[in-house]
Amino acid sequence: MVHFPVEKIKGALVSDLGGLIAIESIKGGAEPQKPFGPGPEEALRYMLEKAEKMGLETKNMQGYLGYAQAGEGEQMLALLMHLDVVPAGDGWLSEPFSLCMKGDKLYGRGIADDKGPAMAALYALKLVLDAGYRLNKKVRLYFGCDEESGWEDIAYLKQHEKEPDMVISPDGGFPIVNREKGLLELRLSRSAGIVGQGAVYIRSIDAGTRPNIVPDVASCRLGGAPVRLIAQMAEVFAEGIPAKIEVFGEDGDVLVRSYGVAAHGARPHLGVNALSYLVAFLNVLPLSEGAAEEFVYALAKYLGTEYDGERLGLAAEDALTGPLTLNLGMLKFDGKEIWATLDCRYPICMEGGGVEEKLREAFSKEGMKVERIQAQPSHYVPEESALVSALKEVYEDCTGQKAQCMSTAGVTYARAFRESVAFGPLPVGKENGKHGPNEFLEMKELLDLTQILANAIVKLAAEPQDR
Repeated sequence: MVHFPVEKIKGALVSDLGGLIAIESIKGGAEPQKPFGPGPEEALRYMLEKAEKMGLETKNMQGYLGYAQAGEGEQMLALLMHLDVVPAGDGWLSEPFSLCMKGDKLYGRGIADDKGPAMAALYALKLVLDAGYRLNKKVRLYFGCDEESGWEDIAYLKQHEKEPDMVISPDGGFPIVNREKGLLELRLSRSAGIVGQGAVYIRSIDAGTRPNIVPDVASCRLGGAPVRLIAQMAEVFAEGIPAKIEVFGEDGDVLVRSYGVAAHGARPHLGVNALSYLVAFLNVLPLSEGAAEEFVYALAKYLGTEYDGERLGLAAEDALTGPLTLNLGMLKFDGKEIWATLDCRYPICMEGGGVEEKLREAFSKEGMKVERIQAQPSHYVPEESALVSALKEVYEDCTGQKAQCMSTAGVTYARAFRESVAFGPLPVGKENGKHGPNEFLEMKELLDLTQILANAIVKLAAEPQDR
């Protein structure tokens, strides 16, 4: 292990990171040279200006992404980070777009995902160059601007640049994430008119915010329904289930509200899907025979309150990535159209086309229009590969801990390239408030990441040096 003087650059690292956190790099409407809006583009310019001042070669790729690089040679080692962030949301104890240090923790939106790792990577390369190492490969730091949304930055990169020989993405976890489940998100929809008066019918439904989030609240307004009967049925239905069901009257209608526990859609077992239980409850009510009601019945039929895809014949798992999961993330009905989203994470033993075909076949039979929102194939880099072997040595030398390969149901930039893994910023499973309020990194974690990434650059792309 090379002991780089990370303590000496701590002040500059934190100062530059504070400037980056202050930029609200949330995706917005496209503008000239700003395909993802002004926020991500400003963050990209900021990072490239910092890199230029360090003497690195930089390039802004039309606002889609940019890079800073050093070194020479035919081969390329890329470190792939992103500068866009999700909205701040509520519940913060400090200003989300102002770096705040409390004790040994740094708070701010994007500090862990992925602005902190991006700045750590930049300073890691600076430490390597300042130490006099000669790089025998190009070392390129890519800064993406659309990771949290549609990955148009990666599509642009693949169209305009050759694929790097090796890629590290410090946006997954330590020790090494070398395998990722496949991702498939679908939108199910159907036109639906309100049935006539006198029948119990669904007037509206509002549940979920994103396909990849387990909804913690789901609401439905029923017309023509007797409040007392629905309340009694809800009381019986709610016995022994993890969700809470509320029923009350409002303006002549009946409101049904289900409460669960939010979680990432990639890990639905960690939450309680309020929407799934609302659908299951509606399934036992004496509803009219309308298109919206049939839509809800179909969801109950094929999904139930489980998340393993068993009812659709999709249940499967393997030793490397675990079981398939299926999350009902959103359901909306405004009286004219009813639509829902499904988020499926499938193990590497399955082929994405087959999974999609089964889902399309089932829901198309129910009169639903099935549209793909996005799809990402599964990803796997063998543990015996040169990249993984080298990173194992780096991690063990720097931390004194055994390096193990891990899997994730999440989606990282690493899956975009063949010889590519997620490496950092934190041990897999460690809480840091990512995508929630009060996102943080400990100061030690930031400096340790910088140290580890600097050693990874030396291991993979530097000439041996007499020391």
